[in-house]
Amino acid sequence: NEEDFLKWEGDEAQAHMDRMASISNLRMKILIQEGDTNTVSSYAKYKSLSKDRFGDIPTYIYGDKTAMIIFEDDDVEVFVIQHPSIARYFRSRFLMMWKEASE
Repeated sequence: NEEDFLKWEGDEAQAHMDRMASISNLRMKILIQEGDTNTVSSYAKYKSLSKDRFGDIPTYIYGDKTAMIIFEDDDVEVFVIQHPSIARYFRSRFLMMWKEASE
């Protein structure tokens, strides 16, 4: 849910999206729930899956890092694991879901 990210980025949201959009050759894929139309990132490709395929913990995979984000009403925590095998595992799961997702 992009709303969670926008809430915690606050006034920095647009500046962050502008910085990301300026990165050449950036490829970002985002899975969202069916019916979610909040696709704010111009630099990302979105696909959707049914709600039952989602958990409560957004996950980013980049390089050999995996980041899991816990959003609370009054706090956000990010846990980063740097390990190639863990990143490979989460990336392969993501890519399987990406193949099943709708444009």
